[in-house]
Amino acid sequence: MLNGHFFAIANHMLTVVGRDRSYLKPFERDFVVITPGQTMDVMVQANQPEDLYYMVVSPYIVATEATSGFFDTTVITAIGEYQGLNVTSNTSVPFPYVPSVTDTQAAYEFAVQEKSLASDDHPIDYQWDFYIASMRPVLARGVKIV
Repeated sequence: MLNGHFFAIANHMLTVVGRDRSYLKPFERDFVVITPGQTMDVMVQANQPEDLYYMVVSPYIVATEATSGFFDTTVITAIGEYQGLNVTSNTSVPFPYVPSVTDTQAAYEFAVQEKSLASDDHPIDYQWDFYIASMRPVLARGVKIV
């Protein structure tokens, strides 16, 4: 459940502007990390020459190299094409950089760039409700048991 995915488009920067219905201070990366159940708002500027470009989704596994054999490490690819491109020869399609399957440092460096837009002038009003699913009764102030 902790495993996520790296996503990248060859020769394109991805501008992250939001996550899970919350705006973020925009930041650019050559790849993003997204985990199960998460939504992410990403802008891609189509500013490259008319050509074909690989898009890649590669797994990110929170595990050591020794245990990574238990997980599916299939890399998924697609080729994006700029409208108006007329491919008449076998050209080399650029492949994007994606970190290795267990590159926790790359995932961490991505995550620490996520910053809220909140400031003293523009505070965010959070509703602090905690929901805990438990087999035993939990008695705590402000906690709802579901």
